[in-house]
Amino acid sequence: MARRPTPRSRHAGLSLVEVVVAVAVLGVGILALAGATNAVARLAREHRASADAALVAGSRVERERALAGAAEPCPRAPGHAGASGGRREEWSPVAGDPRLLRVVVRSPPPGARADTLVAHLPCPGEHPPAP
Repeated sequence: MARRPTPRSRHAGLSLVEVVVAVAVLGVGILALAGATNAVARLAREHRASADAALVAGSRVERERALAGAAEPCPRAPGHAGASGGRREEWSPVAGDPRLLRVVVRSPPPGARADTLVAHLPCPGEHPPAP
């Protein structure tokens, strides 16, 4: 007696439509991951620029604070200087309170930005404020 071939199971493999849908879903996922990676890299660059600007501004405040102990006049004269990496720093007393010093650090293009720090500096003969 000859054996009769058995019909194949309908779920033995994947159809072409299922494969195309799976590849499309995988492609969308990869594109989303690439977009997220780009956003994370941009945020990391911005954070680094902000941290570098904070270091430059903090250094300027410390130099001005050291001068405050000397015979530096109060209010202080505004000034500006170049900093590393093409950044530019500008400082000036805040209008209305000569003890406050505003330091603005400007980053060069691309991604030009300005970060501002305001610090209290004592005038000669004045003690710094209590925390």
